[in-house]
Amino acid sequence: RTMERDGHEGDRAFYLEAWTGNGRHSTDRVTRKLTAHSMCLSLLGGIQPGPLAKFIREATTESSGNDGLMQRLQLAVWPHPPSEYRLVDRPPDKESEARAIAVFQRVDDLEPQKIGAIHDEQSGWFLRFGSDAQDDYLQSLEALERRLRAEGEHPAVIAHLGKYRGLVPKLALVFHVAECAANGSGGPVTRDALRLALRWASYLEAHARRIYGQVIEPGHQESIALAQRILSGDLQGEFCAREVYRKGWRGLDSAAAV
Repeated sequence: RTMERDGHEGDRAFYLEAWTGNGRHSTDRVTRKLTAHSMCLSLLGGIQPGPLAKFIREATTESSGNDGLMQRLQLAVWPHPPSEYRLVDRPPDKESEARAIAVFQRVDDLEPQKIGAIHDEQSGWFLRFGSDAQDDYLQSLEALERRLRAEGEHPAVIAHLGKYRGLVPKLALVFHVAECAANGSGGPVTRDALRLALRWASYLEAHARRIYGQVIEPGHQESIALAQRILSGDLQGEFCAREVYRKGWRGLDSAAAV
């Protein structure tokens, strides 16, 4: 919401520009002009479903929020809470933590040429897919393009899934570089890295549909909540709406929801 305050009119444009990783931004100061080249911005945080729904609603209607910014938050997840609580009291896995930190450090110190990266004056350092990975990616891209052109999808979902054209190869590159740093390997992006990226994309799509569904599919989450109560045995035989919302269950605690 800070972007909506006076003096922050250019914030959304800045975040949109920073998403590609090769954008450029200039700021004029009294004595000099500052220019940032190849901006790379990462966002990490959490939000409750209620406030999130407001932003999703703005992204799916004709408003200032419908500028593609929400669709750029591609790694958003909204997991279902476990049906049963189990207390876990154990010390952190220090060995795994140390192994992860070591990979981060090696990636940070990585010299691109040592893993076979190619340098281009305009694009900078880059890696290509291996031939088998390239064939698999093109097949997945064709399947995605057909889905984007199919009828019945909401425009906001299509806009979100359209970002998967770049999300999948970017994830594949991240996984491949992490593997190179961990094992001292190199070369083109492998088929294994691509397949892991495709599985991640499928996982993220399921969460994206749940996130967008609370706005573009009114009643969908309430239907799921009601079905879960029936399957768990909380509701048996015949019942009326009043019997449901009087129980005060989350998501089903009002006559309008039921």
